[in-house]
Amino acid sequence: MDTIEQLQQQRNLLVQQMLEITCTTKGTISKQYVPSRKEGKPTERLLGPYWVLTTKKKGKTVSERLTSKQAVDRRREEIVNHKRLSELFQRFEELTQGMGTLLWEANAPEETLKKRPKSRLKKIGKLYE
Repeated sequence: MDTIEQLQQQRNLLVQQMLEITCTTKGTISKQYVPSRKEGKPTERLLGPYWVLTTKKKGKTVSERLTSKQAVDRRREEIVNHKRLSELFQRFEELTQGMGTLLWEANAPEETLKKRPKSRLKKIGKLYE
């Protein structure tokens, strides 16, 4: 089992990794094809691909057309950064909860730690016997 100091050290490393991430974007990038039109009527020919970033803002789906290869590459990198940041934060949360548990156990009175609530399953099982 890790000590509080070890957990704190792991947390500090996670914070440093989080600080290295500069830009993030939440969303997905997809290709979009649009039917061409001739004399106002759609034809079988498709135009594209057009790259589109789709995100949610205030509960609404928002799409942004990415007009250059650099924009597509930058947004892809930002999406990867967002996923990495989410993973780091989840691990940070787990370490923080672990530290809280260790601190509580270290400071709790001994009789508090020994007491365990009786299982409800035993009570329910007696009702049906």
